[in-house]
Amino acid sequence: MAGAQDDNRQHFKKQQNRQDYNGNAKRKNSFAGNNKNVHNTTLPPTGTVTTSPTTPTSTSSNHTSFAGSGPALPSLKPAPDHVPVNNFNAQEVSNYLNNTWKETFDRYHDSNIPEAEKPELYRSDKAWGNGHVWGQKGHLMANGKDFYSELRKSSLAQASNAQPATANNDFLKGFITLDGSDIIKGELSVKLSSYNRGNLIKITINTKKPYFIEQLVDAQNYLTLALDALDRTSKDLTKESARELLDSVLIYIISSRSVLVCAHEEKLFPYKICDPQMFGTAIPEDLVIQFHVEGSSIVCSVYGLQYHSSLPSQKKNGGLLGTSKSSKICKYKDKYASILDEVIVKSHDPKLEEVMEGLEKLERECLAWKGKIALFKNLEMEN
Repeated sequence: MAGAQDDNRQHFKKQQNRQDYNGNAKRKNSFAGNNKNVHNTTLPPTGTVTTSPTTPTSTSSNHTSFAGSGPALPSLKPAPDHVPVNNFNAQEVSNYLNNTWKETFDRYHDSNIPEAEKPELYRSDKAWGNGHVWGQKGHLMANGKDFYSELRKSSLAQASNAQPATANNDFLKGFITLDGSDIIKGELSVKLSSYNRGNLIKITINTKKPYFIEQLVDAQNYLTLALDALDRTSKDLTKESARELLDSVLIYIISSRSVLVCAHEEKLFPYKICDPQMFGTAIPEDLVIQFHVEGSSIVCSVYGLQYHSSLPSQKKNGGLLGTSKSSKICKYKDKYASILDEVIVKSHDPKLEEVMEGLEKLERECLAWKGKIALFKNLEMEN
């Protein structure tokens, strides 16, 4: 699959056309959990791998978990046929590097050994002058699996169910159903201690204008760029071009994973404005509901506000509205507002965990193959 190709793949900041998502990838998920700090901006270092089960186990319950779909590509091409160049399949490379490659390489270049007794090296018929043809773009995974297929698999959305991550939360209960990056159905019951006199508020998702999670859209676009980088690359790679390809793909994979690990501040309250049209129930202007992703969990945040015409003063020994301590003050919709109540519920999503594991695995494979290329180059320089 050499050269650039035009296809239906689209790159976008906001989701314009969501018709290409897997229509069967719908998951019903429930809210329940303790309050969490949503503003955690600590990112794992590059190359960090967290251990978790390869195949999350789904457990049925009355309320399956509040979980989101993995990033789904706008369109997917059929997997290309891959023929390893110069017989350099991954297992042979691994065996040579870990066992007898250096000895074989030294014997091959030893002028004291007769030509007939020299060992055979896997190499292309192409001349060394143009660079040794080292491998093919789609055949890069160290355990013999196809990198291209693994990359595509990490971007596919599949249905999954799971138990809520924590015990039921008295302030926020309910469920949502996701299709791709869209929340197409949901019901929430919100009860805040200070807002609305503690009365229960019931909220539904607008099925005609679904709520979509931008992080999932961004993550899938990075994976699209990684696939495009593979498509644009010539079929036969030298060591240098293979390293450059791995560098590009690695950047996109790390970016995709980082987007899922932590939402950007501008996409969270109070910088992101809650769109009331995404909810079937009329949402009061002073009530904010948001969804975002944190690694293998999806988070629902609810804020009860009180608006002010000007910046209110805060006292150390007595806060606003007779509260025992000062309320948080923020600027939202160009108005000053006190945050009377804040409920943040995080729920584990097994499909997101699977996607995160897939991205971490691809990241490890890129780093491992970059190391192998560097070792090959060092061996050649020594000879």
